[in-house]
Amino acid sequence: CVIFTSIAKGDTAAALFNATLSNVIGVFIAPIALSLMFSMHIALDPWPMIWHLFKIIILPLFLGQSIGHFLSKMKCKDHQQLFNSLSKCILV
Repeated sequence: CVIFTSIAKGDTAAALFNATLSNVIGVFIAPIALSLMFSMHIALDPWPMIWHLFKIIILPLFLGQSIGHFLSKMKCKDHQQLFNSLSKCILV
């Protein structure tokens, strides 16, 4: 949906926010919906899920922003090209 929004020249930041928010909410809603649908009790401890999401989303984002800020302070000339190449490799 973010790619289609970008192609249509829409608000990609809002589309990315909506996609991220719906994915995070889905982590909590899906087990609750399944337990209600099948009338069984599922013990939900949200802290392991929150910690895991923190490790795979928030921590890498914080580290990347911190490293980018540090490199820009050091006047590293090719840090933008380095990050572009690194992000393409990670996506692949």
